[in-house]
Amino acid sequence: MKLFTFFVTALLAPTLALAVGKIRIVNTDGQPVSGATVIIGNEVGDDTGRTLETDVNGFFEIPSDWKSLRPVSIRARNYIPTSFLMVEPQEVELQIHREDSKRYYEVKGNAVGFEDIKKDGKVDVALVYPALNRRELLQFDISSVISPETDKIKVITETVGIPSNLSLPKQQESYILPIKLDKPEYRMFVR
Repeated sequence: MKLFTFFVTALLAPTLALAVGKIRIVNTDGQPVSGATVIIGNEVGDDTGRTLETDVNGFFEIPSDWKSLRPVSIRARNYIPTSFLMVEPQEVELQIHREDSKRYYEVKGNAVGFEDIKKDGKVDVALVYPALNRRELLQFDISSVISPETDKIKVITETVGIPSNLSLPKQQESYILPIKLDKPEYRMFVR
């Protein structure tokens, strides 16, 4: 067994010594980003700048003369250009974000499940928004779930604009005067 271990070690030692570390570029889903342009240093053309490209698995080799913390900039099609200020020349994954689509799609429907609405002095509403991923939950911002688009409804004698992704089931509440509300349809816009 010792002879076998020695033989395998002797075979692998030169391979390991010649292996160069790699850095991997991935998207927020952990998928590799191939064909990304990576600039190590300040900029292209600068004597410290070096331009590389990621392979099909999102890797690029760490240049042998990269010895200290350097800025790394990454550009890839359909991704937001990203720069990391100080990156060490070691095996690591760098994550970049997809660009938002320029096109919006309208999703609309009626909120359901409001069978027995009580007259309790409170307006019953449904707020409809896309599911949030872990990152969005950690960086929660109420403006990300309230639509900037508005729909008009009539309240007593006034026309009021409310966010289009709110749904108000048919109800009547009393605030000195009786107020009737009915906006079953919601509309939201997603990319």
